[in-house]
Amino acid sequence: MSYEEMIQQFEQEARVHISVEQQLKLYIDDLQSKIEDLEIKVKQQSKEILTLKDKLIEKEIVIHKRTKELQEKVLALQLMLSKAVNRVSVDQSPKSFELNKKLKTRNSSFVKTRKPSNASEFNLNQSSINPGYIQSLPKNKDKLVDLLNNKVQAGVKSRLQYKSSSISLKD
Repeated sequence: MSYEEMIQQFEQEARVHISVEQQLKLYIDDLQSKIEDLEIKVKQQSKEILTLKDKLIEKEIVIHKRTKELQEKVLALQLMLSKAVNRVSVDQSPKSFELNKKLKTRNSSFVKTRKPSNASEFNLNQSSINPGYIQSLPKNKDKLVDLLNNKVQAGVKSRLQYKSSSISLKD
């Protein structure tokens, strides 16, 4: 090999190295720009996380305050209820207490044992029965019996309360 061929070979190798170096520089530049973009995204997301944490803390404070307010209201209502119960128990004389007890006993035994002899006891007649209401009644016998018992109990209670109030007015 001559000097000229050796110089050409070295020049060729130098050109290859230069092109590889240029490709590596381009690749490095591309990676650096991606790193910078990712750093910007990390900063933005960090700011967003801090904002969301602040909002979460604010909401927790609001929830805590609201819970405390509701607990105070519950305590106040419980206090009012206990005062009302005490007032009712103090206001009731032993005689009226016994009368209420008898009425409750009579009411529960009346509903359990008594069976109506005819429809007139419930003020039922053809003109007062709504066909839509009849269709809305439960088809199950037990549910219908429960519904009727509840209606009868309500009616009996209101009548007994009216009678007990008229009895206490006479005393």
